[in-house]
Amino acid sequence: MAAVTPSPMRKTVSSTPSRLDNDAASRIAFGSSSYILKLDESVSLSGKFSVDPDCGGSLSGMPLTVIISGPENTLIVKPVQTTDRFGHFTTSHVFNKLGTWNLQATFAGSGRYEQSESAVNKIEVVETAGYAILVQGKIASEEGLDAHSKTTN
Repeated sequence: MAAVTPSPMRKTVSSTPSRLDNDAASRIAFGSSSYILKLDESVSLSGKFSVDPDCGGSLSGMPLTVIISGPENTLIVKPVQTTDRFGHFTTSHVFNKLGTWNLQATFAGSGRYEQSESAVNKIEVVETAGYAILVQGKIASEEGLDAHSKTTN
């Protein structure tokens, strides 16, 4: 039987980078405190920027952009930053045109995190808030007459 001679060790390098070589994935949850507003009413817009994998590092000061588009080709771009280590952010806006507005938060990416964007949220701006008029009814035996009189006088 012939003796087997071990070959020298060869170092191989993968052409496919590992996950550690890539930026971490990021995502944005974003929304509004109200989705139907009166004209010229202010609304709070807030969200959370998060990364995966989350290694517990601070996400404070991450630069994001809130994009507000609306009627008559209105486009408003608001730079915002996360305000705490957990990635929370907030801003507000006064809507001064009637109609449907689209809201979205975006992150351009960085040396550590991939770019991402939130889902598009819609806000409807209306002229006035809705009101209902209730009239208490009465029956032939006059039951409910007092309540009926209060709502019709």
